Formats: sequence, structure tokens, C-alpha cells
Amino acid sequence: MGDKLTTMSGALAMIFEFYTHCIDTLERKNAGYADVENSHDVLANFRQEAARHGISKLQLSNIYRGKHDRSWDTFVRKGSTSDKPWRILKDRINYALLEYLICLEEGAFTVDEVMADIGEDA
Repeated sequence: MGDKLTTMSGALAMIFEFYTHCIDTLERKNAGYADVENSHDVLANFRQEAARHGISKLQLSNIYRGKHDRSWDTFVRKGSTSDKPWRILKDRINYALLEYLICLEEGAFTVDEVMADIGEDA
């Protein structure tokens, strides 16, 4: 693993591999949550649960993600946690991606704004 972590190309390859694993997990888990076979709405679970609790989809996602953030904090502080650390990271990444979609849907920003943000401080 040594060289992979010391070169940008090696590190990016490892990141891409992990990201692909995250996306695979998101697709698998979302199929159960969102009933994508029938509706194809990847945010259906957020839509339904947020309405049920009288909060926004983004607030709901923040609550869901908070569990994983607290688990990660435990891992950082104690060096261990009740779940495997890479699973916690996957869940945190996947919630961030879902929050991105929620923000797009709610008009917090647009894809064009995001893709145009390539300046030095981006």
C-alpha cells in the first residue's frame, strides 16, 4: 500500500475505488428505502418521513447522518466503535450525496453553480 498513499495517482485510485464502493452501497440500500422499483424516486423515503414528522428533508437527513457522525467521533476518540469504521465513512459520504440531491431539489443551489465553482479557493 505504501506508494499508493504517497502519490496523487495512487491516492486517487484508492479514493475512486472506495467511492465506487460507496455508490454500490447507496444503490443497494436505497432500493429498499425508496421503493425505486415502483417509483424511481431516490428521495421517496426522505419525502415521506420528513412529511410525517413535519420537518424538511434536509433536517431529516441531518438527523440520520448524525448517528454516523457520532459513531465516527467515537472511533476517533477511542480507536474503536460498534461498527466497522469504513462502514461509518461510507454512510457519512452517502448521506452527504443524498443531501446534495435534496439541496438541488429544494433550490438551495443549482448544478451549474456547483460545477462552475472551480476557482483556487473552491
